[in-house]
Amino acid sequence: NGYTEGEEGTSFAAPQVAGAAALIYDAWDSNFNSTKVPLPSTVRALIIQTARDINNLGPDFYTGYGVLQIDDALDLVDEASPSQRKILEGTVDNGETDTLKISVPAGQGSLKLTLVWDDMEGNPVLSGGDPPSTLGARRSAAPCRFKGARRGSVTP
Repeated sequence: NGYTEGEEGTSFAAPQVAGAAALIYDAWDSNFNSTKVPLPSTVRALIIQTARDINNLGPDFYTGYGVLQIDDALDLVDEASPSQRKILEGTVDNGETDTLKISVPAGQGSLKLTLVWDDMEGNPVLSGGDPPSTLGARRSAAPCRFKGARRGSVTP
């Protein structure tokens, strides 16, 4: 009948973002020949960095980070060579710092930076105060990823 109905909301966005994440993992695997797996925060940063902002400037409760732009995210993965350093990952222990110098070319109109991190697992405590023996938490440094994006942007 030629009638198309548009829908919106998280129920429609979630499968699209999940599919986009799968495409990013696949592109990453192809680009790095399975020698490196991106952390979840890397995939998240790629999706956030390349989203097209709509409505209010920046993320908001109605549109989130904006409209998914999977082609742009996949382009960043394809451009992820060490010499270009558009996607950077690193680890910082509690109390430590890491410094990154970013050179912005003269005449560059703007710089977009996205910093995303993976949190360390929590240590759940039962109402009695003792942690459950079957749910031990890892005691390692929480990874922090620094991602660079096009047009001189860096996405951690």
